[in-house]
Amino acid sequence: MTSLSEKEISSALSSALLDGDNDKEETEGLDEDMITYLSSMLSELSTEDLAEGGEEEGGAVFDAISPFLESIELSSVLIAKACREVSSLASKKIQGSNTVVRGNNKTNGFSSREGGTKKLTK
Repeated sequence: MTSLSEKEISSALSSALLDGDNDKEETEGLDEDMITYLSSMLSELSTEDLAEGGEEEGGAVFDAISPFLESIELSSVLIAKACREVSSLASKKIQGSNTVVRGNNKTNGFSSREGGTKKLTK
């Protein structure tokens, strides 16, 4: 199982919530300390849990961070955006871990060597 680091989660949350395109009044209560706290909390969840549910109530990301973001009166649009960013990152991490990498070549686990095909083992 591959996990997301606090740094990866923090980057995703920051890009969604602190990107400068958001209304400054709306994000007034949001700062790097809040992002760090939320990232720390989310990093304790499995990547699979983070990938499921996205912005939906009942999804791991939404259930974990929405109470904090709602308490600073962040809009449901921005909360959904933050949840999507983290879930998307987790999904990409899962997809990337399902690809076997040998040297600089991504393969499906097989290698052609000495005229034959040999199944690579992990």
